[in-house]
Amino acid sequence: MRPIFPPAPCVSGGSASCPPVGIPAAALANRYCDGASHPAFAALAPLADALPHAKDAEVAAALIDAHLCTLLASAPPDDPAIVAAHCALVDDEAAGVADLSARIGLSERSVERLSLRAFGFAPKLLLRRQRFLRSLGRFMLDPSMAWIDTMDHHYYDQAQFTRDFQRFMGMGPRAYAARPKPILGAAAFARSAAAGAPVQGLHRPAG
Repeated sequence: MRPIFPPAPCVSGGSASCPPVGIPAAALANRYCDGASHPAFAALAPLADALPHAKDAEVAAALIDAHLCTLLASAPPDDPAIVAAHCALVDDEAAGVADLSARIGLSERSVERLSLRAFGFAPKLLLRRQRFLRSLGRFMLDPSMAWIDTMDHHYYDQAQFTRDFQRFMGMGPRAYAARPKPILGAAAFARSAAAGAPVQGLHRPAG
């Protein structure tokens, strides 16, 4: 999948002024940087130093868990506006930015600023992404389905879906369907069973 998706939403620890990394998510959206030198990743530097010395995957996983739990324990409280925006974005009944604004209780301009700060992209693109991911998720769980049967109900027609597919995947739906996907297919089923959604980006905040 092409790198046009935002980083994980800053629900835990997001403050009213900026996400917990200290800069707006939009500053790093669709960008590559050196995590060892960029100030946004300074809190992860001790983990990066420790992981090369882990003797096996289980030890490495324990180091990651411990470090991230420590960071979360000292994080500020959740920003209610970010939580509300996250819930609204993954609601499959959210039809557009005006609907999103009404659900969150903020003006459309405020929703735009919040979305760029916490999620990295404008709300219109995030809603478009969710619509596409819901469609892709249905196909991943049942590749025998015709694309028109997997399309989210917010699509006007198949041409609109095809444009989104090209935008997010870098190829058309027919080309994607023709490719073997043994790992992604199995992962979609496992993720759906464990996390409730076959692809990333469709999860509601805990609680």
